[in-house]
Amino acid sequence: MPAGETRHPRTDLAFAMAMTVIGCTIIFTLVQIITMTMLPEASQSKTPVADAAAISRPCRRIDDRHRIARLHYRQRTGSLLTASRYLFAFAETDTIPRTFSVRASALSHPTHAIWFSTAVALALALTGSFVLLVAASAIARLLTYSGVSAAALVLRRAAAQDKVAPAAYVVPLVR
Repeated sequence: MPAGETRHPRTDLAFAMAMTVIGCTIIFTLVQIITMTMLPEASQSKTPVADAAAISRPCRRIDDRHRIARLHYRQRTGSLLTASRYLFAFAETDTIPRTFSVRASALSHPTHAIWFSTAVALALALTGSFVLLVAASAIARLLTYSGVSAAALVLRRAAAQDKVAPAAYVVPLVR
């Protein structure tokens, strides 16, 4: 969820980020422990988690594939919902053409941004393979994170200090 849509972004965003890191660390640690317990020779396997799951539930391999497909569907749906919001926000600041900030008069939804992001997602889903979609997702995230990192470096320069407000919160021990 974009941070501007929360009630208290200064506190909620920091708490959400900390809980996400802690939660993911706990989950991945537990998965690692379970995998190493179920499959001692996990380092020789190309798919250790799937192999450990096959040992514990040999009849449920098809069910696992359905779970993975549902998870992928949920992730793509979430990406689709936020893609139109990003297009709308960029269009409002004149970063991309203003046509993406056009709103429907009755519901005030950014219709052009929604239709465009839906068309792109549909085109990728119909023409690409799963591997292509994963690669496109990874490249999009890499570009996003690179852009944010580059913007952070630019905004730290002395010339930019008078153009932006000081940080609302800082991470301890990081300067």
